Amino acid sequence: MWSDSEDEADPWPFSSFGDPDDKLVPRGAARQQISDLLDRVVRHGGEFSFGAAAPTFGVVAPTLPALPGLTVKDVGHVSVPLLKEDVEELVGRFTKQGGGGWELPADQVELTNPEWRNELKKLCTTIAGRLGYKQIALQAELSKLLVYGKGSRLDKQQDTNNDNGRVVAKLVVQLPSEYEGGDLVVFEGGSDKQFRYDFGKKDNTAAFEPHYAVYVAGAQRAVEEVTSGYRLVVVYSLVLPSEMASLGAKSGSDLLQMQLSEALKKLEDESGGTTEEEDEAEEGDSIGDNGNKSIVLLLSKHCTRQNIESSGSGALSDFDRDRFQALSGANALLPPEKQLRFYIACLKFWVIDNGRWGEKEAKETATWYSMSGEKLGDGNKLEWTEELHFLNPGKETRKQLWMNPDMETYPGYERYALVGWPQAVDLANSHTLMGEVSAIASILAENPVDSNKLQTFFKTEMGEEEDTKPATTSAYALYPRTAPKKDEIPVSLAFCQKLCKAMAEAGDATLIEVFFKKFFGGLKEKREFVPLLATLVRKFSWPDVATPILNTIDRQSYDTRMGLALKLADALEDADARTAVTMFAVEKAQLFFPRCQNDLSSSADVGLLWKLAMDCPDPKAFTEVEKLFQRMDASLLGPVVQACSKYIDATRSADQRAALVSIASTRRQWLATEIADIEKPFTWEIPDSGFLGSAAVEAFLCGPDSRFFIRDFTGIVPARAHSALLRGKIKARLNITESGRGREAFVKIEKAGGKFDERRKNVKEYKVELERLAQMFPRDAEVGDGGANATGKKRLREEGDAVVIE
Repeated sequence: MWSDSEDEADPWPFSSFGDPDDKLVPRGAARQQISDLLDRVVRHGGEFSFGAAAPTFGVVAPTLPALPGLTVKDVGHVSVPLLKEDVEELVGRFTKQGGGGWELPADQVELTNPEWRNELKKLCTTIAGRLGYKQIALQAELSKLLVYGKGSRLDKQQDTNNDNGRVVAKLVVQLPSEYEGGDLVVFEGGSDKQFRYDFGKKDNTAAFEPHYAVYVAGAQRAVEEVTSGYRLVVVYSLVLPSEMASLGAKSGSDLLQMQLSEALKKLEDESGGTTEEEDEAEEGDSIGDNGNKSIVLLLSKHCTRQNIESSGSGALSDFDRDRFQALSGANALLPPEKQLRFYIACLKFWVIDNGRWGEKEAKETATWYSMSGEKLGDGNKLEWTEELHFLNPGKETRKQLWMNPDMETYPGYERYALVGWPQAVDLANSHTLMGEVSAIASILAENPVDSNKLQTFFKTEMGEEEDTKPATTSAYALYPRTAPKKDEIPVSLAFCQKLCKAMAEAGDATLIEVFFKKFFGGLKEKREFVPLLATLVRKFSWPDVATPILNTIDRQSYDTRMGLALKLADALEDADARTAVTMFAVEKAQLFFPRCQNDLSSSADVGLLWKLAMDCPDPKAFTEVEKLFQRMDASLLGPVVQACSKYIDATRSADQRAALVSIASTRRQWLATEIADIEKPFTWEIPDSGFLGSAAVEAFLCGPDSRFFIRDFTGIVPARAHSALLRGKIKARLNITESGRGREAFVKIEKAGGKFDERRKNVKEYKVELERLAQMFPRDAEVGDGGANATGKKRLREEGDAVVIE
């Protein structure tokens, strides 16, 4: 926390890590090496060509002098462009090529201009970067001198001598020459792509300046026939320093990946000590490696949530993509057990006012994604400025990395990053840094899911090396009733579905208990998840999973408990499990009933409760449910009868059918009584009219108005007294109330019977229901006392396939 006062305002909240203009130095030698190697990544590094967008990359070599000081042994200085008399003297010392050109080995040739050697070295630096060998001193070793005259050509061929892997490319420098034809064509292996170089003929610079072309070692190339003049060329082999040749890289990107692979291998063994450069850094970062072995590469500021979630690592572009490809390629060179696991994280930092004495508080979170863009969880609290270990291939300052350019103060920050760590610490890191949900989501994102890793993670969550299986007693045994957690972590249905499938495949019933304790409470779509619970029951024996399942259901609200249990019982195939869960649901309904009859009657599960109770082998289930509905207020039985009647047919027992008839009869009697009461006309009587204002009240009762107000009271107490008087004097269905204060107090009389009865709007609906019940449950009008059995329920008679309840 820090003060918001003028004297102490700090626009930079990372002072404990260093000043904003300090360069961030990666922690540890391995990270420093990885960071330095990533700095060597170049755009399109390692591709076949390095030219501009034009189809050729043979370009003017402006740094090379036009006069190279070409000297040939036993001939002396040779002027350029070549003259005919020079050619006649030279060709006698050259070796004839198959296509008619002439070749002279390097030991017979020298370029004596000192400026040539200096500029050639600079050119090699440029070429090295474009070929993907940034910061590597490629050396140009003269290979040969070539002369092409009229009719000369070079048919398509490929160099085979690679000097033990040191040669990475060929540099062809055409000295100033006057000629026509003779274009160099290079063929990219594995494709139809060609690169054509005319060496300045089109812009008429060929005779005045050197031009060069570069192609990777082993490329196929050809020289088209020269139609006139002479073409003079020196060819160099671009070679690696001797200490790098042993890696056997075929390109700059290959070499970089090999070196990165060696650096990544060291990451797992990093001791956490600081490098000499770190010790000397002005930032004074004293925080060592905290053991998580992470590397973090911040991505470009234009990387957004939308493109990450849609394409994952496929959304990376420019240097982000090139650096990730370098890391990914290097990682693939490692043995599987030594490889790194990569994630994408959205790192957030913001400052809030905590409301006390002007102090502010910093908040840090990380939202994690798989490399395919699958979101692994919402923003988890993570002090990433301390916990994660950043690379800095661009040698940027902390301000450049952790602050947007337009910020004057520091309200907040958001940046996506590529995060990786060795597989050996993936389980520990994902648990510690990503949080429980994100960590498990990362395991589920693997294809196939590693069951062993999932089991290990769950056992870690339980804080024990080995879990014991749940007790194998009946599912209806005693179970604890635990209050729901206050800060349950939200989880999605998709997450729970994947986890459920993985638990089933793992075949470990102990995982189920952890799942319910840790994650089920945060699932909103609990009812939609119930079929998967049935899947778990089918996978494992019911005694193995009964306790955690029923304990979890019993932690929900009263109405939810019954619904979840009923839905589960209906989905179960195992008879014992179905019976146990049905009895559990009946108990939940009994607990639910006293608290809210109305919610029970209108529950979408009331019909299922009736059905499962009828199907249950234990007769107690149906008996208890029947008693429940018999006790219910008749005004609430409409939805109950409607729902339960769907499950009554000829296959049901006589007692079950009779029970519903009894409940329906109670409802019919209530409907008939209610309709008759509502349809009574409004009547009134005042036996004793000797009270103040009686005439006005009588006029109101006789008239069409539904409301009448009496005012001019000195306060609410006199108004209450008058209300009591009116209730004693008037015999009518009225609502008499008082309200207001002081002189504003008043008494309100409302007619509530006859056409003024608010229940009249329900009469049509009640009559429709009454008619429907009469059709569903026909009864003989002549049935007398003998029409009921010993239990007081109507008899049932069968007529063919029809069932008539009477």
